Amino acid sequence: MNRAGRLIVRFLASGFFSGHIPFTPGTCGTLIAIPLYLLLIGALQGWRYAGAVVAVTLFAIWISGLAEKIYGRKDPPQVVIDEIAGFLLTMTAIPPHGRLHHSGLYSVPPV
Repeated sequence: MNRAGRLIVRFLASGFFSGHIPFTPGTCGTLIAIPLYLLLIGALQGWRYAGAVVAVTLFAIWISGLAEKIYGRKDPPQVVIDEIAGFLLTMTAIPPHGRLHHSGLYSVPPV
């Protein structure tokens, strides 16, 4: 893979480089997931949102495998796309309206 390809993989797998923040990279990745969730839930409802979550999850699995080769180790801390996909999956169980909507945010530990 050429240099530009490696940069794109690192950019996406690290949650727009949020995984390169030296402290709590997973938490920073989850914080990136919040605006993505708000964008998706505003545009997609029901099965369409669920389909988008499946697509993001499959993409996360693929890009994480590429990133592991680039970083040269298994489950590098910089790769936070799995936190992003996990947050989106968590939010599928929570109705987008009402009191429970914000409970998915409690999966983000305080820094």
